[in-house]
Amino acid sequence: MARTLLVVALALVACGRKTDQSRSPGAPPIDVAPARPPAIAATSRAAPTPNPSAAAVAFLQPLIALRITEDSDEFDSEGRWRAPSPVAPKADGYLDKILARRDSLGDEALAMLQGIYLGEDRGEIIDCETHNRGSRMLPWLARYRASNPRQWFPELPSKLVLDSTYFDRTIQDVQRGGRCEYGD
Repeated sequence: MARTLLVVALALVACGRKTDQSRSPGAPPIDVAPARPPAIAATSRAAPTPNPSAAAVAFLQPLIALRITEDSDEFDSEGRWRAPSPVAPKADGYLDKILARRDSLGDEALAMLQGIYLGEDRGEIIDCETHNRGSRMLPWLARYRASNPRQWFPELPSKLVLDSTYFDRTIQDVQRGGRCEYGD
């Protein structure tokens, strides 16, 4: 039932029946990436989608590079934990810079990060911040929901790519409204 309501709500937004004046300046038009039922979207994860801005890719590149290094530091080739990575604090600091951007670039970068595994704590922070930014994030989330981040970050290991269900949950949280708290 909830999935059906999500699809209907996203379809209405994609058709332009709901106007949202709170979208961030520069956000894609709501009908850029019409919503598809989750069963269809899940099977077409690698389908081509609108490309992100070059600025968003460049803005995220340092965090992606740090995350790749962090993962290879922390796990051996068999997937066994070794030790915390010395670059983890740098990655945390760079994520803080991304979260501090409250403009279109920050919104786009945050939506793109929904498809990349940055660790549990960072993932919760990204989800919460996306939720707190509200309905202006919906066009960005719809745009990148069916995207594979390896299109823009080919060096990203596939084990760090999340499936579209993470977007679905975040879209539902944003539509429910309210606030989310995160911190130390």
